[in-house]
Formats: sequence, C-alpha cells, structure tokens
Amino acid sequence: MDQEVTNYDAAKELLSGDDDREPKEQSQATSLIGMVVDSEAVLFTDTQGEAYIAINGDGTEIQRMVSRKTKRWLSLLYFERESRAPSSEAINSAILTL
Repeated sequence: MDQEVTNYDAAKELLSGDDDREPKEQSQATSLIGMVVDSEAVLFTDTQGEAYIAINGDGTEIQRMVSRKTKRWLSLLYFERESRAPSSEAINSAILTL
C-alpha cells in the first residue's frame, strides 16, 4: 500500500510541475503551431479536403497550406518571435499537423 501512495505522489508531483527537473523545451514545430493558433489566421478545408489558410483572418489572402508562400509566412512568423529561422522539417511538421 505504501508503494502505491509513493507512486501516486510522484506522479502528482510530475503533473503539478513541482519537479526539480528542467522543463522540456518546445520543439520548433510545436512553437510554430502555437504561433499560428495565436495569430489571426483562419484554417479551413475545401470540399475535397484540401487545407487552406487565410493568413490575415479576413479572407483577403488565402493560400494552400502546402504552398511556398505559406512556408515563407510560417518562417517569418517564427523569426519575428524567436529571432532565428525555423528548420524546414519544423515547418513541414507544423503544416502536416495544422
């Protein structure tokens, strides 16, 4: 019984963030996804399931998610917030996830 309580307490401590270990840094792709979600951009699909993004959120600039322009926008978005360029792998992973 004491072992179960110890395991429970350890799990509770890990989940509460009171652990002494360093917090794990977010991946570039995860950061990019968060930046897109926090932006004014609107994500949607057409009737065939093709993904699009309205970068301004008002529909004046709509791009396919897999376009070069979207990749450039994601790269600029990341650079403006992090002062460094994201990897192409991070951009592609973010696009696939979004």
